[in-house]
Amino acid sequence: MLTSHILPLFTLILLFFATGNAETIIPDSGHDFFDQSATVNSLQWHKRLILVNPEADEHNEHILQFQNEFNTDIKARKVLVLRQVNPGTFLDISGNTTEVRHFTGHFTVSSGQALLIGLDGEVKASTTLTTAKLADLLWRIDTMPMRQQELRQN
Repeated sequence: MLTSHILPLFTLILLFFATGNAETIIPDSGHDFFDQSATVNSLQWHKRLILVNPEADEHNEHILQFQNEFNTDIKARKVLVLRQVNPGTFLDISGNTTEVRHFTGHFTVSSGQALLIGLDGEVKASTTLTTAKLADLLWRIDTMPMRQQELRQN
């Protein structure tokens, strides 16, 4: 008699978890959540990346100032700004989208540093997190052969 009650309960629990998705677990914040398996490598040949790891409030201020002042330049160079939330896990803070996007990758950014990743997926430069140094990364992009080709085509 006990098993006749357990089986329907087990089936009900199984159905609940089988039909659940991230929206049932994560409160709806008006954002779409990417599958955690999205990788930085999936952006190769599509986007250049600036990976940042702010350790102080002033770093966050520099990143925000950089994004506000150089928004047009960032977009023109096909750059996404990703903040390291854990080693190998990055959050898109580029402001180019309304979605919250997480990416995983083999990169690790030291505290207070930024890495420039080229379209080929290779580290091109690293620098400290100041507005001027972040802007220097954009100008470095302009010296790269693929960017020179893009400029010639436009």
